[in-house]
Amino acid sequence: MNLSRMQRLLIGFAAMMLLAGCNLTDDGKDTVVKVQAEFKVDLFEELKDSRNFQFRLKTIDPQPCINNSIDYTANRVLSRLNLAIHEIIEAQDCIEGMEPVSAEASLGYLVNGAYEVQINLKNTIVNEGLLEVTNEAFVLSMSTENGYELVREELRRIPNRYIWGYVAYSEKNPAEQQAINFLGELAGMTSPSSLTKGYYGYFTINDDNVVVLPSAPQPSYFKTFHFQSNGNINDIKALLDEYRAGGNADIMEIRLYTWDGKIL
Repeated sequence: MNLSRMQRLLIGFAAMMLLAGCNLTDDGKDTVVKVQAEFKVDLFEELKDSRNFQFRLKTIDPQPCINNSIDYTANRVLSRLNLAIHEIIEAQDCIEGMEPVSAEASLGYLVNGAYEVQINLKNTIVNEGLLEVTNEAFVLSMSTENGYELVREELRRIPNRYIWGYVAYSEKNPAEQQAINFLGELAGMTSPSSLTKGYYGYFTINDDNVVVLPSAPQPSYFKTFHFQSNGNINDIKALLDEYRAGGNADIMEIRLYTWDGKIL
């Protein structure tokens, strides 16, 4: 059958539109290029004796049972990181409530270098990328984000010997002056922070070089702090004990976090 030039052009255009909507996989099955996101994926470095890199997962839509869970697998093979998100598992003993559910996919300590990343959803959707690890940050570059939403591309790293925290109080007098006195003495025992603005997992450094915590302390007033300690953690503990003694514990709360995952 002979086709006119116009008919051939129309058929060719229709074929291109069809290919644009699909991406052929190796097994010949069609995979839709853009898939609605069901999960959020974030970067995190858990602080402890040996640091632990994690992908933190959360459902975008609230779940009817707050004890539902996310079924996933995560592993590292040499310089390749694999994360497979399978499904949401409904709890048999449902605790009712409309909240997103989350999970922590741990991949262990990562030495500096480049890692190939694959984020696979429901064994059908594959996303490829690259994670760059340096002393300063984790930087993730993904070629696609199908079926998930990447919360951020960069996670700054908390340096060794770094401390941060807050002093909180319900009434300004006399607690505020005690808080100022404590921060002044702590500053005299440490070095000023030189952290770059950005997200550090446990906190964010804003434009004013101030620590912003994920959630504010309960008391009405609080002051955050962050310093580079000089290896004198026992002296810092003694200072904390001094300001928590007597009636100070009734008027203010001091919370101090360390680079190795401790809360003092």
